[in-house]
Amino acid sequence: MARRRLQFGDVGPDSRSRPAQFLGRCLDHIVLCIGTNDTKNFHSVSRFKKEFGGLLYALRAKWPEARVVWSPVLEFTRAPAMPSLLGKILEIRAQEMNRMGTRLCYERGAVPASRLPITNPEAGFASDGFHASAAGYRAWAEHLLRFVVGDDEGA
Repeated sequence: MARRRLQFGDVGPDSRSRPAQFLGRCLDHIVLCIGTNDTKNFHSVSRFKKEFGGLLYALRAKWPEARVVWSPVLEFTRAPAMPSLLGKILEIRAQEMNRMGTRLCYERGAVPASRLPITNPEAGFASDGFHASAAGYRAWAEHLLRFVVGDDEGA
């Protein structure tokens, strides 16, 4: 059986309508990489709760059998392009977003992955110092794999 997945990366007022783009599809896995832009754009935790929580409800309603996995917000202080003070401020916000995101996942039947460990920022980030490089995306995919396939018990 072929595996089918849905993946998109931002939360916003239109994010709950995005699943409608996939109405005719049967999905086994849904990987959400949501929260980084909400954090860096200084969206409130309550806004994130409303939008991400609504998206989780919409996904669960449409694909109740799919395994929904959420990848938390990265550690801002590890991004090479991030000025130190801004990185610390955004990291405080990221921790709050991650706390809320994890809570919403548990409440709404999704799997919160653990935070991606950034072990080598120079290799893991692209030349802009903020987005992932090819090696960074590989590390991210390898990190998420156990959550996607369900080998995350006790993680």
